[in-house]
Amino acid sequence: MKYINTKYGNFSEIVLGGGQLVASTLAQGTQLVLHAVLKHNINLIDLHHRYGKAESIASKLFGLQKQTKISAYLPIEDSEVIYAQSKFILNGDIQLLFISDLDNNELYTNGIKLYDYYEANGITSESPELALRFLQERPRNDFFMIPIFDGGPDFFEFIKEAKKYQKFIYGIKLFDDGRQFKKGKTIKDCLQYAKNSGIDFYVVGTKNIEHLNEIMGIWRTL
Repeated sequence: MKYINTKYGNFSEIVLGGGQLVASTLAQGTQLVLHAVLKHNINLIDLHHRYGKAESIASKLFGLQKQTKISAYLPIEDSEVIYAQSKFILNGDIQLLFISDLDNNELYTNGIKLYDYYEANGITSESPELALRFLQERPRNDFFMIPIFDGGPDFFEFIKEAKKYQKFIYGIKLFDDGRQFKKGKTIKDCLQYAKNSGIDFYVVGTKNIEHLNEIMGIWRTL
């Protein structure tokens, strides 16, 4: 496993996505996360207040580094309650905070308010134009989380620009929620496409250990 050193921590390039833990029980989710850590040396999990029990599962694993998010859909007053809950569940053990969903102009406007209010570390956006705008308007921001899959939004110019300023970029939706497979793509195709994009971190979500093992086995061959 390759690890990437940042001023906030030394993180594995493969990040376990918490979104697929929504339907898991605490026992199932804990088993999966433990397997990711012990078998595959993944040391960072991506969380969100929308991800069901994911924060509760992650909270039980000390030494696992955590990043969580506040949605740009939330006004500041509501976000304070949500973030307080996340901090309580995670025992304050949060390495990175992202503001998510900066996907249109309205969400961007609220998202940048939340970013400044919380002095967040990163954002998520599905808009190349808005990601570039944020790069220009908030040069202190270190992390961007963007979808990377064949036929998805064209972030390649953004990636090149962000890399000029030594920003860290996460790829999400590597399989486009399974739609890439319906188009005839394989796990290897999707991972190779993401790896060729020049990003730093790859967020991989899965519901079971077998699928995670398959993904990681293919990743090691690339």
